[in-house]
Amino acid sequence: MENKKEIPFHAVLVGSIEVMFVAVLETLICGRIADTKTGTRFDQPREIFGMSLGNALSGLMGGTPVTGVLVRTGVNISSGATDKTS
Repeated sequence: MENKKEIPFHAVLVGSIEVMFVAVLETLICGRIADTKTGTRFDQPREIFGMSLGNALSGLMGGTPVTGVLVRTGVNISSGATDKTS
């Protein structure tokens, strides 16, 4: 017989909250860098709400968390990208 050890719910909850804070901070930093480089402003509350909703739904379906990516954003701006499709 296999000896299965279950992970306590509080450990999963604490880990989830830690990932949430890192994702929010990274996305806000990424947005700030993009704003500085392009001279624009993004809607922080809307971004956090959308990302939180997406991460919650993704987690319920077994997906991985989403976040802004500093390097990719910087490269896209330096390459002349002006929207999500360019």
